[in-house]
Amino acid sequence: MDATVAGTYPERVPEQRRGFIYGFAAYLIWGLFPLYWKLLNQSGAIELLAHRVLWSLVTIAILVAVLRKFGQVKALLKEPRRRWPLIAAAFLISANWGTYIWAVNHGHVVETSLGYFITPLFTVLLVGVVLLVVGLTLLGEGLNETINPVLRKRAKVDVEFGPRPAAEVEVE
Repeated sequence: MDATVAGTYPERVPEQRRGFIYGFAAYLIWGLFPLYWKLLNQSGAIELLAHRVLWSLVTIAILVAVLRKFGQVKALLKEPRRRWPLIAAAFLISANWGTYIWAVNHGHVVETSLGYFITPLFTVLLVGVVLLVVGLTLLGEGLNETINPVLRKRAKVDVEFGPRPAAEVEVE
Protein backbone atom coordinates (compact mmCIF):
# COMPACT_ATOMS: atom_id res chain seq x y z
CA MET A 1 0.00 0.00 0.00
CA ASP A 2 1.26 3.50 -0.84
CA ALA A 3 2.65 5.44 2.16
CA THR A 4 0.75 8.62 1.23
CA VAL A 5 -2.59 6.81 1.44
CA ALA A 6 -1.89 4.96 4.70
CA GLY A 7 -3.86 5.83 7.81
CA THR A 8 -7.47 6.72 8.47
CA TYR A 9 -9.22 9.67 6.87
CA PRO A 10 -8.79 12.04 9.86
CA GLU A 11 -5.05 11.28 9.94
CA ARG A 12 -4.64 12.13 6.23
CA VAL A 13 -6.59 15.42 6.33
CA PRO A 14 -4.62 18.46 7.58
CA GLU A 15 -5.69 19.70 11.01
CA GLN A 16 -6.86 23.09 9.74
CA ARG A 17 -9.09 21.49 7.11
CA ARG A 18 -10.49 19.07 9.71
CA GLY A 19 -11.38 22.03 11.92
CA PHE A 20 -13.19 23.66 9.02
CA ILE A 21 -15.06 20.44 8.23
CA TYR A 22 -16.07 19.92 11.88
CA GLY A 23 -17.16 23.55 12.20
CA PHE A 24 -19.16 23.39 8.98
CA ALA A 25 -20.81 20.14 10.10
CA ALA A 26 -21.72 21.66 13.47
CA TYR A 27 -23.29 24.72 11.83
CA LEU A 28 -25.15 22.48 9.38
CA ILE A 29 -26.54 20.34 12.20
CA TRP A 30 -27.57 23.39 14.23
CA GLY A 31 -29.14 24.91 11.13
CA LEU A 32 -31.22 21.80 10.48
CA PHE A 33 -32.18 21.19 14.11
CA PRO A 34 -35.27 23.46 14.01
CA LEU A 35 -36.64 21.39 11.12
CA TYR A 36 -36.16 18.24 13.18
CA TRP A 37 -37.96 19.66 16.22
CA LYS A 38 -40.75 21.00 14.02
CA LEU A 39 -41.34 17.48 12.64
CA LEU A 40 -41.85 16.29 16.22
CA ASN A 41 -44.32 19.07 17.02
CA GLN A 42 -47.12 16.60 17.90
CA SER A 43 -45.21 15.36 20.94
CA GLY A 44 -44.91 18.63 22.84
CA ALA A 45 -41.86 20.32 24.32
CA ILE A 46 -41.87 18.50 27.69
CA GLU A 47 -41.98 15.04 26.10
CA LEU A 48 -39.22 15.97 23.64
CA LEU A 49 -37.14 17.37 26.47
CA ALA A 50 -37.63 14.21 28.52
CA HIS A 51 -36.48 12.09 25.58
CA ARG A 52 -33.48 14.34 25.02
CA VAL A 53 -32.46 14.09 28.68
CA LEU A 54 -33.01 10.32 28.77
CA TRP A 55 -31.06 9.59 25.59
CA SER A 56 -28.27 11.96 26.62
CA LEU A 57 -27.99 10.02 29.87
CA VAL A 58 -27.89 6.70 27.99
CA THR A 59 -25.21 8.02 25.62
CA ILE A 60 -23.05 9.32 28.49
CA ALA A 61 -23.46 6.03 30.40
CA ILE A 62 -22.27 4.11 27.33
CA LEU A 63 -19.30 6.44 26.89
CA VAL A 64 -18.36 6.14 30.57
CA ALA A 65 -18.61 2.35 30.32
CA VAL A 66 -16.56 2.14 27.11
CA LEU A 67 -13.89 4.45 28.49
CA ARG A 68 -14.01 2.70 31.89
CA LYS A 69 -14.41 5.95 33.85
CA PHE A 70 -17.00 4.79 36.42
CA GLY A 71 -14.53 5.33 39.27
CA GLN A 72 -13.91 8.94 38.29
CA VAL A 73 -17.62 9.66 37.87
CA LYS A 74 -18.39 8.06 41.26
CA ALA A 75 -15.62 10.09 42.95
CA LEU A 76 -16.90 13.27 41.28
CA LEU A 77 -20.47 12.70 42.44
CA LYS A 78 -19.37 11.94 46.03
CA GLU A 79 -17.94 15.44 46.49
CA PRO A 80 -20.76 17.91 47.21
CA ARG A 81 -18.55 20.85 46.24
CA ARG A 82 -18.25 19.44 42.71
CA ARG A 83 -21.67 17.73 42.54
CA TRP A 84 -23.85 20.82 43.13
CA PRO A 85 -22.41 22.87 40.25
CA LEU A 86 -23.05 19.86 37.98
CA ILE A 87 -26.66 19.65 39.16
CA ALA A 88 -27.11 23.40 38.62
CA ALA A 89 -25.60 23.12 35.13
CA ALA A 90 -27.93 20.21 34.32
CA PHE A 91 -30.98 22.27 35.30
CA LEU A 92 -29.78 25.28 33.30
CA ILE A 93 -29.11 23.15 30.21
CA SER A 94 -32.54 21.51 30.58
CA ALA A 95 -34.19 24.92 30.82
CA ASN A 96 -32.27 26.04 27.74
CA TRP A 97 -33.24 22.94 25.76
CA GLY A 98 -36.88 23.17 26.85
CA THR A 99 -37.12 26.84 25.93
CA TYR A 100 -35.52 26.16 22.57
CA ILE A 101 -37.82 23.25 21.73
CA TRP A 102 -40.92 25.16 22.86
CA ALA A 103 -39.96 28.26 20.85
CA VAL A 104 -39.27 26.29 17.66
CA ASN A 105 -42.54 24.38 17.99
CA HIS A 106 -44.40 27.68 18.40
CA GLY A 107 -42.92 29.27 15.27
CA HIS A 108 -40.08 31.32 16.80
CA VAL A 109 -37.28 29.78 14.72
CA VAL A 110 -35.62 33.08 13.77
CA GLU A 111 -35.67 34.34 17.34
CA THR A 112 -34.18 31.15 18.76
CA SER A 113 -31.50 31.08 16.08
CA LEU A 114 -30.60 34.68 16.82
CA GLY A 115 -30.53 33.87 20.53
CA TYR A 116 -28.16 30.98 19.97
CA PHE A 117 -25.95 33.27 17.89
CA ILE A 118 -25.93 36.19 20.34
CA THR A 119 -25.71 34.24 23.61
CA PRO A 120 -22.03 33.18 23.25
CA LEU A 121 -21.08 36.74 22.28
CA PHE A 122 -22.92 38.13 25.30
CA THR A 123 -21.35 35.49 27.57
CA VAL A 124 -17.84 36.36 26.41
CA LEU A 125 -18.57 40.05 26.92
CA LEU A 126 -20.05 39.44 30.38
CA VAL A 127 -17.21 37.17 31.47
CA GLY A 128 -14.70 39.68 30.11
CA VAL A 129 -16.26 42.51 32.11
CA VAL A 130 -16.43 40.38 35.25
CA LEU A 131 -12.82 39.27 34.90
CA LEU A 132 -11.51 42.72 34.05
CA VAL A 133 -13.54 44.85 36.45
CA VAL A 134 -14.21 42.51 39.36
CA GLY A 135 -10.98 40.57 38.92
CA LEU A 136 -8.86 43.72 38.90
CA THR A 137 -10.76 45.03 41.92
CA LEU A 138 -10.13 41.81 43.82
CA LEU A 139 -6.49 41.91 42.78
CA GLY A 140 -6.36 45.60 43.65
CA GLU A 141 -4.15 45.21 46.70
CA GLY A 142 -1.52 43.30 44.77
CA LEU A 143 -1.74 45.75 41.88
CA ASN A 144 -1.54 48.72 44.25
CA GLU A 145 1.75 47.44 45.63
CA THR A 146 3.14 47.34 42.09
CA ILE A 147 1.57 50.43 40.55
CA ASN A 148 1.32 52.87 43.46
CA PRO A 149 5.07 53.58 43.76
CA VAL A 150 5.12 54.54 40.08
CA LEU A 151 2.04 56.75 40.48
CA ARG A 152 3.41 58.37 43.67
CA LYS A 153 6.69 59.15 41.92
CA ARG A 154 4.77 60.67 38.99
CA ALA A 155 2.58 62.76 41.34
CA LYS A 156 5.65 64.03 43.22
CA VAL A 157 7.34 65.10 39.97
CA ASP A 158 4.15 66.84 38.77
CA VAL A 159 3.77 68.80 42.02
CA GLU A 160 7.42 69.87 42.25
CA PHE A 161 8.22 70.60 38.60
CA GLY A 162 4.92 70.71 36.73
CA PRO A 163 3.54 67.98 34.47
CA ARG A 164 6.02 66.10 32.27
CA PRO A 165 5.47 63.29 29.75
CA ALA A 166 5.32 59.87 31.42
CA ALA A 167 8.32 58.66 29.43
CA GLU A 168 10.57 61.18 31.20
CA VAL A 169 9.60 60.05 34.72
CA GLU A 170 12.24 57.87 36.35
CA VAL A 171 11.09 54.96 38.48
CA GLU A 172 13.18 54.03 41.49
